[in-house]
Amino acid sequence: MLLLGVAPTASASDRDTLHGYAERTWDSFEAMTDPSSGLPADVLESDGAKSVQTSTTNIGAYTWSAVAAERLGIVTHRELVGRFSRTVGTLEHMERYADTGQFYNWYLSLDQGMIMASLGNALGGDVLRRGFADRGLERALRPVIGIERFNLPGG
Repeated sequence: MLLLGVAPTASASDRDTLHGYAERTWDSFEAMTDPSSGLPADVLESDGAKSVQTSTTNIGAYTWSAVAAERLGIVTHRELVGRFSRTVGTLEHMERYADTGQFYNWYLSLDQGMIMASLGNALGGDVLRRGFADRGLERALRPVIGIERFNLPGG
């Protein structure tokens, strides 16, 4: 994407080709970024499936790519600000190392429903319900998945 800014002597055809590459690259970032959290997935499969994890590297690459896309006219300034607002808003609430404030290298982007469905499938509903009855399992999992409280239907 940045080649467009450092190649003023490139032909119009070459600039168009580079701009096309930049647009398709941005399309991939758009496809892999969660619209509600503003966080990019680590992996985007060819069928459109996204991984459930992200990293600080993924987030950094997404943010500088968003700036480049805005500078190239692929996204508007207003869209850039909206995207950054979502991403930074999410980052503000993410768990970090307590002693340094640094972000962890990897995060899971699972919502409570996905977690409960996965645990329920793996453990069976009754086992899961008993495991949460004394809140021991919840206390053990809370730091891993970063949610405040599990709510089981009928529990």
